[in-house]
Amino acid sequence: MNPVTHSIDWLLVVAEAEDGGYEPVALASTPLEAEQLARLDFARRLRRLERNEDAGLCPHLYRIWARRRGQYESAGEILL
Repeated sequence: MNPVTHSIDWLLVVAEAEDGGYEPVALASTPLEAEQLARLDFARRLRRLERNEDAGLCPHLYRIWARRRGQYESAGEILL
């Protein structure tokens, strides 16, 4: 993930599928927290699949969006 070098309001973690689908996952206050939340979400989806439950979309990456002074910009990707 790209380092965030200036002040942020918050980070939005979004799971993205290869087919273009996406789901917001969580809000984070630091890049480290965003990565932890992405890993937890991925593990939760895997557990649901192991129990033959619907896990929702199958993310191929987690994109992090930063909100800084009311503006949104991509702040990196997490590949698991």
